Amino acid sequence: KHICKEEYRANAFYGIASCLRSYSGYSGEIDACIEHGVYFGDYVNDEECKTSGFPAVFTFGAKRFGHLRSKSQKLIFTIGPYIHYAHDLLEPSEIKQLKERWGKTLLVFPTHSVDRISVEMNSHRLVEKIESFKQDHYFKTVFVCLYYRDIELGRDKEYLKAGYKVVSAGRREDKDFLNRLHTFFSLADYSISNNVGTHIGYSVAMNVPHTVIPEDVIYNVDSKLEEKHVTTLHNDTAVIEKKQVRNVFLEYSETITEIQKRICNVYWGNSCIRK
Repeated sequence: KHICKEEYRANAFYGIASCLRSYSGYSGEIDACIEHGVYFGDYVNDEECKTSGFPAVFTFGAKRFGHLRSKSQKLIFTIGPYIHYAHDLLEPSEIKQLKERWGKTLLVFPTHSVDRISVEMNSHRLVEKIESFKQDHYFKTVFVCLYYRDIELGRDKEYLKAGYKVVSAGRREDKDFLNRLHTFFSLADYSISNNVGTHIGYSVAMNVPHTVIPEDVIYNVDSKLEEKHVTTLHNDTAVIEKKQVRNVFLEYSETITEIQKRICNVYWGNSCIRK
C-alpha cells in the first residue's frame, strides 16, 4: 500500500520528490507541481499549471518552459533531467562485479502501457530487431526494461523466451523508481528503444549512448478522457518535436554525438541541472 505525504500527490510519482529531497537535503513541503516526465508539444495539464493552487511548476528544459509560459503565469523552474538527482541502489563494488559478470550490456525500452492505456506492437518483430542489434554490435547481455503494467499484461514472456533479462523500475508510486532506473543505466553500456520518450534524455544524462529503432505502436485507451495523455494522437506540435528527437537518434553511435547533446538540452534541459 502506498501512503503519499506530498502536498501534491503526483510529486511522489516515480520517486521524483524523494530524489530531489535526498539530493538537496531539503525535508520540508514542496509547494509546487512537478511534471513527472518529458512532455512534447504544447499540451499542458491544467490541474498542474492553472488550477492546482500551488504557485510554481517544476519541469525539464527551455522548450517546455516556453510551452508552459504561453498558458500559465505561475513560477516555472527548469531543473534538467530528474535522473541526475537519483542514485544507484547498489554499491559501486556491486555495480563493478555485475558488469564484469554480464559483459557488454544493452538496455532496451519498449514503448510501455500505462494504467488505462495499453500498448500493442509486434513484439516478435521487435525481438528480432533487438537480436540483430545485439549481434551486430557484440552485446553479451540484454536487459528489457518494462513498466509493471506490461508485465501484468504478460508482455514479458516474449523477451524472457528470447533469453533476455526482464527488469522493471516498479510501480509509479515506488519511491525508488528513479533510483532503480539510475541503477539500470549504471549497469548498461548502451540503450535502445522503439519510440521517443523520457528514457532518451535520461540515457544521455547518464552518458549511455542511445539509438531509436522505430516500430509501429497502437494505443488502446479505456475512454476518450485518456486520449489527451497520448499527445501524438492529436497534438501536431508533439509529433513535430518527437520527430526532431527521433531523427538524431536513428543511427548507431558508440558515443553520444554533439547534435544529440544539443537536442537533449532543448527538451530535457541538461544545462539547467542544479548543482
